[in-house]
Amino acid sequence: MSKDFRQHIKVLSNRSKLKFSLQSSKNARKSRAGRDNQLIFHQYTYSTSQPANGILVLTNEDIENDPLRFLCRGWCFYPDELLTPKDFAQANPSEYMVYRNIGEQTNFASNYNVTPHGCATYVLHLFLPDTEASYSLESPEIYSAYRLYINEALILEVGNQDPDSSQPLTQNRMITFKAAGMTTILLAVSDYSHFYSGLVYPPAFGTTLALNITRFIRLCISVIICTSSLIIGLLSIYFGIHTKHPSSWLFALLCACTGISHSYILVHSLFALPIFPWYGLEIFFIYITTLLIIILQNRICNIPKRFAFISNSICVLFASFSLFYGLSSSSLTVPFMQQFSRSLVIFKAIVAVYLLITTFFSIFKLEKKTFPLINASIFYGSAFLWDRLLPDYEPIYGGCFAEWGSLIFVFAIGYTLWNDMVQGYSYGILFAEQNRQMSKQLAMQVSYSQQIQEQIESNRKLNHDFRHHLRVLNTIAQESNDKNILNYLKEIDSFVQTNIPTTPISFCNHPTVDALLRYYYSFAKENQIEISLQIAIPENLPLSDIELCSILGNLLENAIEACLRQSDPPRSITLKTHENKFTFFLLIENTYNGRLEKQNDRFISQKNRTHSRFGIGIESVRGILNHYHGTMDIYPEQLLFKIGITLPLSK
Repeated sequence: MSKDFRQHIKVLSNRSKLKFSLQSSKNARKSRAGRDNQLIFHQYTYSTSQPANGILVLTNEDIENDPLRFLCRGWCFYPDELLTPKDFAQANPSEYMVYRNIGEQTNFASNYNVTPHGCATYVLHLFLPDTEASYSLESPEIYSAYRLYINEALILEVGNQDPDSSQPLTQNRMITFKAAGMTTILLAVSDYSHFYSGLVYPPAFGTTLALNITRFIRLCISVIICTSSLIIGLLSIYFGIHTKHPSSWLFALLCACTGISHSYILVHSLFALPIFPWYGLEIFFIYITTLLIIILQNRICNIPKRFAFISNSICVLFASFSLFYGLSSSSLTVPFMQQFSRSLVIFKAIVAVYLLITTFFSIFKLEKKTFPLINASIFYGSAFLWDRLLPDYEPIYGGCFAEWGSLIFVFAIGYTLWNDMVQGYSYGILFAEQNRQMSKQLAMQVSYSQQIQEQIESNRKLNHDFRHHLRVLNTIAQESNDKNILNYLKEIDSFVQTNIPTTPISFCNHPTVDALLRYYYSFAKENQIEISLQIAIPENLPLSDIELCSILGNLLENAIEACLRQSDPPRSITLKTHENKFTFFLLIENTYNGRLEKQNDRFISQKNRTHSRFGIGIESVRGILNHYHGTMDIYPEQLLFKIGITLPLSK
């Protein structure tokens, strides 16, 4: 650094140096106690001594007590100029200069510059202890090309500042240097492509150890959030595959978007990225996350379709608008940016209120599974409120209020869906074990049924032969006119007619299904229900015996229960099947009392609702049919309930 430049700085600091020297020890003593009453994770309120009039004086005690500080205030700001240390070699440059606090303005717009783009130079003079020591400076995301000088040395250059061949890049970087006494930080920034311009976030200055610890904690939080989101998303896919939960894939996508939207701290620390298209996509993923939250909230809370469609559409429009805003940042005007900022405030308020209203609506309907969402809704609404109360809040660790609010809401939705999926998975394991036991019992029943059928057939033949022998004996007795023998044979024939059972009724050639149909036929007859069963089971039906019996059993049981709820006759059930070369058709009709309750295309069960509000039998049948690409159609009429099943046959 030249002698004239050093002398100029000393003259500039005469009015400020004495004040800072007197106050430095006082600030150092108060700084730790002050943090207890400050937002310790807020860069702008982190209680340390701050520059004034472009100068910051630090003693050994200041650095020992506060090894980390954020340089928020009192920067010398030269608008529309890209200066270098050579411009200060002779004297203070003649260009216009103001003192600016970092964060009070997010672009280069001014009374003389109506666009948010341009260039500027930031200068700050540090008076450090006379003993040379190692210090570190963390440069945040600076938009969007810059040169960083320490004293007269070019320490860091990111991007290309030439307007004709500009290459906008940004990255969170940390530099380490040795210094003593008067040290000047000069930052020359240009931006022609982003809606932010210049130094938007305060740089961090302090000891190398303190900055490394801060960066390490910040990166660990980002890694934990991204990894947790990835693991939860993969588990959601795994359980969704096994339980066929309708929202599992949507929640996995939400976890992926959440991880992506919270990964910017990690990504910007590792890579120097261009503005286009990465920052547009970063904004887009934030509002895609909000869209997925709203969609899942509507599903979990069973919001009526009309309101769900309106809320989803609003979120889709705003996400698309945010993508357009981010990708066209190079051509944005200040009024348009201000309008977007206002619309963003309104959108966040609407989302927070909507989440609260829908959650209370669901709780009012006694949906116990949505109780965790009320806490998340309140937290999200509070996060939005704090985001408005502290618009300049810039966290030291993690994301802003809205990002934490979204993250908490994701965990609440995940907890709610997780319970459903784990419960479904547990039921699936239990069902698999029951299915295995039922298969064994069914095999035994089939074998026993076949033995019974064989015994019945053998008895029928024996009965037929026995009657034939009786007729022969009766003929011989008549020829001999032996009345005693004739009377005895007559008594035997009467006994046989009375005590030997007739062949039981049969409905189809499938023994397992036939036994099931006989059971429900007898049960319906005992309860004065007219029942007609006309069924034929094709050999190339792709269903197993368990699945076929499950379908028929669920349909017949529901039909009988619907008839039993009727207070007035007639009560009837009709089951018919038909097949062609490629398809199997089944139709079941039953009378009912005409009362139905439907929600989101699903019929609500009229049985005990302890475990589920929806009919388990119908959903079980639908699940089996979906596995074989079959369909089930429900046709409720005024007093007749019809279900039609279509199932492709195996080739």
